[in-house]
Amino acid sequence: MRGKKKEKQAVQSNNVFTFIQKVWQEPKGKALVFFAFYFFFFLFIAISYRSAAEHPKQSFTFPTTNFESKKNYTIDSLVNGNYQFTYQEFVNDVSKEFTGKCYQKMKQLISSTQEEYFLYSGISLVHQNDVWQVSANPFHLRELMEEEKIEELLSKATFISKTVYSDDSSLYRYEVSTSTLSTLYQKESIDIADAPNTIELLVGKDKNIQSIHYDFSSYESYLKGSPQSFTATVLYANYGEVEAFEIPN
Repeated sequence: MRGKKKEKQAVQSNNVFTFIQKVWQEPKGKALVFFAFYFFFFLFIAISYRSAAEHPKQSFTFPTTNFESKKNYTIDSLVNGNYQFTYQEFVNDVSKEFTGKCYQKMKQLISSTQEEYFLYSGISLVHQNDVWQVSANPFHLRELMEEEKIEELLSKATFISKTVYSDDSSLYRYEVSTSTLSTLYQKESIDIADAPNTIELLVGKDKNIQSIHYDFSSYESYLKGSPQSFTATVLYANYGEVEAFEIPN
């Protein structure tokens, strides 16, 4: 039975070969063969390209189980409190932006509306009428710009995933409950079932944090007692390069 099958396959192969030879000898045969060859060639290229597009090589995401103990970045440069930053927040779609610098955890910053602030030791000053006056903290959640609070927050958050990009930067994703944030920021212990708040860290190939994006809408909703939206993004740069500046009088 197997011998007959092989014999049949051989006959079919011979028939195909004979057909190709016959077509090749005809005036339009060569053009037909070339057309068929290039048709299947470009079909193969198209299929390969589509497959590559569906599985891009620029990033790889790893779940918690593989990378929970391999958070390959350092927060020391941020905690040391010497860097330049850009801060943007959205509270129910109302935005606020600042740029500034930090030296020994003191911060000089200016808002997008040209207001100047100086922050140190929990005190906020604003420059008005050529005089520095005590003011409210300009950030909606001041803890997001306090280095020790950031470190403590990350230690309490739950690691979700890590995405590695082709430039060797990495994006770390975390979740943190409103109950945890209440304990950290308000020193109040609560027990509620809510949607998690999220944190995303972009880490450069030098292992320093380049940016942190917060979505604390769930926590904000708890504080206000109604559905709210709150997100903030902080960009960090030039670690260790900020020179000393004085506390204003």
